[in-house]
Amino acid sequence: MTGRAGFYAELVAFRVLHDSQVGVAPWPMLASARMKTASENGYPRLLHTVLDTVDVRRLAEFYRELLGLVYRPGDEPPAGGAADTADWLVLTDAAGTRKLAFQLVDEQARTT
Repeated sequence: MTGRAGFYAELVAFRVLHDSQVGVAPWPMLASARMKTASENGYPRLLHTVLDTVDVRRLAEFYRELLGLVYRPGDEPPAGGAADTADWLVLTDAAGTRKLAFQLVDEQARTT
């Protein structure tokens, strides 16, 4: 990869390596944008966009209904009134392509 795409791919690779060596979790942004090289054009390919939220299921349900998406297998709401402890959910299209993910955060600053 060359140019800007190559720079960002190297930056992401460095950050993952650095974080794993010092024992911290990868950036939330990286988890949201796991990059793979798209062979047809040489640019990284983003798998899905991640939205931070204080209520993962509620926001996922909103976008699921709005966009006609489905939960990734295993991310469906718990059956029988069981407690929902999800901290990461993924929505896909009918073909199984990841579209949106939702990540639990403790708090969110209001946008300005």
